[in-house]
Amino acid sequence: MEVKELVVDLKIVAKRLREVTGYFDSVGFSRTKGVIVKRGFFYSHGGSAEKLEAKVREVLGPALVARLKFESREHWNSWPRDSWWEVRISPQQMEE
Repeated sequence: MEVKELVVDLKIVAKRLREVTGYFDSVGFSRTKGVIVKRGFFYSHGGSAEKLEAKVREVLGPALVARLKFESREHWNSWPRDSWWEVRISPQQMEE
């Protein structure tokens, strides 16, 4: 699979995630970093980076999820700075 195909796939991923309103605070796309999905929080109210990743996987569906690599993390800061959960999505490394 060519790099160009992978970039197109990631653009489709970003587009599909942007179509979901009211859940993700931001969906970004970068050729070098892949797709980055963020959701901010002040109190977690039971939320977590893993739950955000689960929602991302649900939105994308099994066909796309099987071709992608996910990395989730929490960026916590003490008040008054913002905290957020983040999911980075990149293509699976293809074995030759």
